[in-house]
Amino acid sequence: MNPETKKVLLITGSLLFVGAIAGGIYLYIKAKADQKEQENQQQTKPKKTNSSSLGSSSDSSSSSANSSVTTAPEIVEDPSLVKPRFNSENELINTFSELKNQVLYPKRKEQEGWGYANIRSSAEVNTNQGWWDGLTNLLTTINSGIPIGKVISETNGVFNDYSYRWFKVKLNKAVGFWGTTTEGYVRADTVTIKSYHK
Repeated sequence: MNPETKKVLLITGSLLFVGAIAGGIYLYIKAKADQKEQENQQQTKPKKTNSSSLGSSSDSSSSSANSSVTTAPEIVEDPSLVKPRFNSENELINTFSELKNQVLYPKRKEQEGWGYANIRSSAEVNTNQGWWDGLTNLLTTINSGIPIGKVISETNGVFNDYSYRWFKVKLNKAVGFWGTTTEGYVRADTVTIKSYHK
């Protein structure tokens, strides 16, 4: 083999090897950062001491304080709609029969949510198996005020030794690389349903 070709092959192989190592390190660091972010969100999320719905007394007192500054649109509860209920972990606990085909929304920060909801391809926080597997099951993130989609089914998934409730939803808008993913999973502590009309 010609020395010039040997040199080109050696340099190309070295660059590919270094690139593979750098890519692996990047994916490992990204996976750890995602895991740490999820743990931080879990630790900083305020805990409720009792079950409540959107119309709790603390919400109404804060909204009355805000109404003196700005005029909020009148909210009229519709008795035909299901009211959301939450447990001490702030998870939506309505029965599945109440929630089936209901449209889920990301819970707002003033509702003790994060202001967004992560939509995943499976009912778990991520699918990382180690530093070599930098893939994530995060499909998209939807901010509060934007509908996620209709509830199809429910399941449970363990995170930090706690069994969270997850909903499988038919997404309002297809996501993914080709825009062909129409279903996803969302955790019950990040979502709510509307029980009112503006």
